[in-house]
Amino acid sequence: MKKTDREFNHQSLQDQESITDYLEALAEGFRNGTLKFSDSEGDILMRPHGLIHFEVDASNKRDRVRLSLRFTWKPRDEEQASSGPLRIDSGDDEEAEDE
Repeated sequence: MKKTDREFNHQSLQDQESITDYLEALAEGFRNGTLKFSDSEGDILMRPHGLIHFEVDASNKRDRVRLSLRFTWKPRDEEQASSGPLRIDSGDDEEAEDE
């Protein structure tokens, strides 16, 4: 099965009310397990699940204030590719069966 990489990028100027609406939509998407981003250039669908790495960067320098939020997680395909749970036996059971 061929994996395809998808990217989505959008930049715009928004007022505080619009930013609040976007953040609420993000929160709802994380709650529901589905995030869809789209604009006139394209779209992307993401399904956050499991443990999600969360990073916040904030800076307040002379003429520029910056806030960055980053969320990362592994795709479900990669998660399911594991060989299952680890099992370790001491070998005592095998010796008892041999006797």
